[in-house]
Amino acid sequence: MNRLEEIEARLKEIKGELETRKDLTIDQIDELNKEVESLRQEKVQIIEKKRAEAIGAFKVTDGIDLKGDEEAEKRAESLMKTNKTVITRSEQRAALLSSGKIAKPTAVDGIYDNTEGELGILSEVVVKNYAQNETVAHAYKKSNATASAHTEGNSPTESEDTYGVIKVQPTSVSLISYISRAIKRLTPLEYDAEVRSSATSALRTAAEEFIIGKIPTCADTDSNKLATAVTLKETAIGEKTLRNIVLGYKPGKRFNGIATLFLTRDNLIAFGDVRGTNEKKPVYEIIPDANNAGGIIKDSGLSVRYKIVDSLTNMLYGYLRAFELDTFGDFEVTVSEDYKFAEGLLAVRGEAWFGGSLTVSGAFEVISLTQAKAS
Repeated sequence: MNRLEEIEARLKEIKGELETRKDLTIDQIDELNKEVESLRQEKVQIIEKKRAEAIGAFKVTDGIDLKGDEEAEKRAESLMKTNKTVITRSEQRAALLSSGKIAKPTAVDGIYDNTEGELGILSEVVVKNYAQNETVAHAYKKSNATASAHTEGNSPTESEDTYGVIKVQPTSVSLISYISRAIKRLTPLEYDAEVRSSATSALRTAAEEFIIGKIPTCADTDSNKLATAVTLKETAIGEKTLRNIVLGYKPGKRFNGIATLFLTRDNLIAFGDVRGTNEKKPVYEIIPDANNAGGIIKDSGLSVRYKIVDSLTNMLYGYLRAFELDTFGDFEVTVSEDYKFAEGLLAVRGEAWFGGSLTVSGAFEVISLTQAKAS
């Protein structure tokens, strides 16, 4: 067995330990992750040494950072020749943290921006990169120590903080978007900018979808859910629903900022349809934002920020700051002229690895309505 085979065998062994052993401590997991990083660095050195004399025509550009015109031009020219590029982990993190509208980029020669915008939640979650780690472990507080009455001459009742462990493993996410073949007429730098814009737009959209889909299912290594399931007494959205959600919310920790209500468009319409008992006036005032993807719901003096996510089964309410989005390594991008050739489009396909979890118990609630009894 050569050294590369030994490294692969050990990496596979470590991965098995991290996936199957629930008794690992944080220190043990850190040590295993350090070993993984060391083995991967050694593997890269061995491979680079072997292929130094035989670099293929389709070698992916090493992640060149935007440090100057010369390096940017090298990267752009490589993309033009090989149809491949890499968005480095630092650039990927910047793309996920950047604020502002996201949409398919305005393409050259007859393909125009669509009207779908982002939810605008990435700037509120925590984004970290764990390149070269197989698994990330987060420790979180499950409960606080409590005080007790003390009678002189007797020992006080002991109560300690309790903690849990959340393991996050990367998931491969394939992203695809389309831009006009006409951009091939642009300079290499302009072409590179269009490709990277399309790829990072798809990345941000996928990251938001991942976060919202993940929140209800986040759990620690003992299968304890971090989001709290709440069933309202109402069988349908009514005049007390909003205040019951907001005033009944019991977060495990208070956060700075404003909590958000995630709901479907049908849920929002149901809020708008609620009428008062006497004057039959709308109970809720709904103020959409510019792209109609969110806004504010008002109930007298109560104001709640909302975001529309039509894929939801239940409404979600809580603080996004309690979610950590973890990225694992660089974002690899390939451009193909074949897939949409007849339509005159280039397919921009990206491959990213990310995971994530809530890191605070009770920071989000999964809201459901009571099931109506069958008549």
